[in-house]
Amino acid sequence: MTVAKQHLSPAGLFSTKGLGFTHVVTSAPSITVYVSGQTAWSAERKLVGGNDLRLQARAALGNLRTALAAGEGPRRRSSRTSSGTASPIPRACSSRT
Repeated sequence: MTVAKQHLSPAGLFSTKGLGFTHVVTSAPSITVYVSGQTAWSAERKLVGGNDLRLQARAALGNLRTALAAGEGPRRRSSRTSSGTASPIPRACSSRT
C-alpha cells in the first residue's frame, strides 16, 4: 500500500521556511490531516493580542481553523489534540524563606 503525503502552507499562516516544520501534512488513501505550529502569530510572524491571552487564544484557534480547512479535515472529529508553549510568558517569582 502506498501512502501519498502532501505538505501544505495555507495562505494566511506565517511562512515556516527555515523553521523545520510544515503547518499541514495530509496523507492518503484515506485523508489524515496532521497540523503543527499553530500559534498567535499573524501571517507576518507578528504576535497577535499582545499580552492578552484571550486574544492570543482566539488567534491561535483561528490559525488552526485555517490549517484544517487547507487539509480539508473533518470539522466535527479530532483524533488527538495536544498543545503547549515554546516560550511561556515570564511570571514574577518570589522565594519564601
